[in-house]
Amino acid sequence: MIVLLISAAVILSGCLIPSPPGGEGDASSSSDKGGWLSDTEESETGDNADVELPSRYHYVMKFSSSDESDAGGMEVWVEDGYERVDFEDDDGEVIFLTTPEGTCLYDSSSDEPAMMFPSELGGAMNPAAAWGMWFGSYYYGEETTGEEMVTAMRDFCKYNPTCDSVDLLGYETIAGHKCVGIKKVYTEGVGTATIEMWFATEYGYLMKLEIRDEDATVTTMEFTEVDIDKDIPDSVFSIPECENAQSIEEMFGDMQGFVD
Repeated sequence: MIVLLISAAVILSGCLIPSPPGGEGDASSSSDKGGWLSDTEESETGDNADVELPSRYHYVMKFSSSDESDAGGMEVWVEDGYERVDFEDDDGEVIFLTTPEGTCLYDSSSDEPAMMFPSELGGAMNPAAAWGMWFGSYYYGEETTGEEMVTAMRDFCKYNPTCDSVDLLGYETIAGHKCVGIKKVYTEGVGTATIEMWFATEYGYLMKLEIRDEDATVTTMEFTEVDIDKDIPDSVFSIPECENAQSIEEMFGDMQGFVD
C-alpha cells in the first residue's frame, strides 16, 4: 500500500501526466514490462469504425510471463459508465471501482482504508489499464470471419512502420470456442517481436494472446470467461469500503511533509 500512496503523491505533485484507459500511453514498453508493446500498438478496430464494445460486458483474464516477472489476473465488469476491476498478482488483490464520482482504490489484502481518486487520475493508478486495452482494441464484433480479421490487420499494418507481416495461423478450440489464430511480426528496436492472437470466430473477441519480445520473453494472456451485453448485478458495483473511502486530496495533504 505504501507504494500506491507514494505513486499517488507523485501524480498529484505533477510529476506524472496520466493518460485515460485505452488511450495513447497506456501500454508500457516491452523491455520494461515483460513483453508489453509500446504506444505504437493502437486499436485496430479503427478499420471498422462501426465496431464498438457494448456499454455492458464482463471478462476474466489471466496473465503470465516466461521470466516469471509478471503473473496474476483480473476480473472486469463494465456497465454504463461504471467499471470494476479486481486485479490480482503476487502482492495480493486490489479493487478499482470507477463511478461518476471518481475511482475508488481498495487493497483487500491490507488493513489500509480505501482511497478515492478523481476520475482523471484513477486510470493512471489502475495497473489493469494496459492489460485491458488489448480486449477493447481487438474487438471485431459478431459474425466477423477470420479472413476479415486478417485483412483488417494487414490494412493496419501498412500504416505502421514497425509492423512487418500478418499471417493466418489456422483454427483451434480455446475454452470451448472455435478460434482463429493470427500471427503478427514487429520490428522492435534492434530485434523482432511476434504476437500470436486467437479470436472467438462467432463473437469476434480476443481469447488468447502471446507476445514474444526481442529478448525471447513470452508473455501470455488468456481470457477464461467473456460475457458481452449480459446483465450485471448491481451488487458488483457496491463495495462497502468504497462508500467511506478517504479522498486522496485529503490524504495527500497529510503526506506532503513525508513526500518532501
